[in-house]
Amino acid sequence: MKEQQKRLRPSKQPAIPGWQRACTSLGLLFLLFLSIIASPILALLSFSANLPTANIARVEDTDTPLYSYDKQALVAVSSGQDPGRAKLRTLLANIPLANSATSLRIPNYQEDRAIREAVFARNEQWQHMLNTQVVYYVASNQMQVYFGHPGQLQPGSQANALLAEQSERTIVTARIVLGLWSSRRNDPRYSQNGSVVIRADEVLAWRGVQKHQRTAYAGSTKRFSDGYQEKHKQQVAQDLAILQQYYLRGQHTVVTQGKMLRLPVDSPYLYIATIEGATSNGYLVSPGNWIDDYQTYQHTFLVEVSRKIFQLNPQNDQLALHMGLYLSERWRQQARSGQYKEPLVMADLLEASMISVDKANLTSRFAPRVEAALQKLYVQGILGAAPICLSCVDRTKAQWGKDWLAAYWSIVPPE
Repeated sequence: MKEQQKRLRPSKQPAIPGWQRACTSLGLLFLLFLSIIASPILALLSFSANLPTANIARVEDTDTPLYSYDKQALVAVSSGQDPGRAKLRTLLANIPLANSATSLRIPNYQEDRAIREAVFARNEQWQHMLNTQVVYYVASNQMQVYFGHPGQLQPGSQANALLAEQSERTIVTARIVLGLWSSRRNDPRYSQNGSVVIRADEVLAWRGVQKHQRTAYAGSTKRFSDGYQEKHKQQVAQDLAILQQYYLRGQHTVVTQGKMLRLPVDSPYLYIATIEGATSNGYLVSPGNWIDDYQTYQHTFLVEVSRKIFQLNPQNDQLALHMGLYLSERWRQQARSGQYKEPLVMADLLEASMISVDKANLTSRFAPRVEAALQKLYVQGILGAAPICLSCVDRTKAQWGKDWLAAYWSIVPPE
């Protein structure tokens, strides 16, 4: 029994020295101190995990795309939290300050012709969709041009205001912008995700707008330029605001393996967005989805347009500008056959150039103005030879206007 009680009696634990107890206590205090320090850091990390990447990473530290173009027209493409902002500003800075090129290769597709005709069309040539406020224009190639998405109703007053604002300057801006896009879209110095950067002053330079001049000091004969006036930059912004409203519907033709395909078109004409934070008025530009079919089937239609066409005055040289832009399209279409010397009927030239015949003043004012405009195109080097009337028009007759409209003219491009 005593032996059993001895086995059941708890054995004595060896005594722990005092110095070991002190070390244990210090260790526990140290761990507690570390946890107090670490808690704010962990809290900060957990909070920052919910922040946008742009707020916690530098541009050069990430491999993600710098900019995702959502193709919203004339909206700011970057904000203070967008890492792509610096990239776009860098692309703008790459653009040379001056461009002395004498011509610009611009896209020349069915859609471009439809937009040219729509811009030059008279207000009464635009139609209203039945029981809606939607307005549209039917081009000669049957492409329909709308103001805004045809499925989104907008007040008729807004469409009428836009119709009133569009002008010859609008189509010149469109041609320059798409020409710059065509020349830069494959150059990483100016392009990103299929879009290119442009500056407002580039458009003004191609149009031949003069920079503002001021004297160096009072009484001085020396003058210097302080850049383009703000009102001219606002003209570019206004043109782009109108252009981004155009929407295309219809069909276009592509050729593959010798067969012609008719494919549907349902797309904005241009995607345009402003670039925030740029030191100058900068924009990101690309054509609408309508160009995808041409690129898929490797159809590239470009026409080389003289800088002097863009520099024609939209008011004073209106007739010359209309005919110059149309003739550029015509010459591109004749490029394959080389039939540049094929004569043109004057009535056909005027209709294709979107010039309305002033029948009331046909022989007294209208015909002389048209011939003067053709002569100006020749003097400016836009035509390769002086325009020649190949038909016999007896101007001694009282009514020779109809003969003049039916006359054939030789109008050839520069070599």
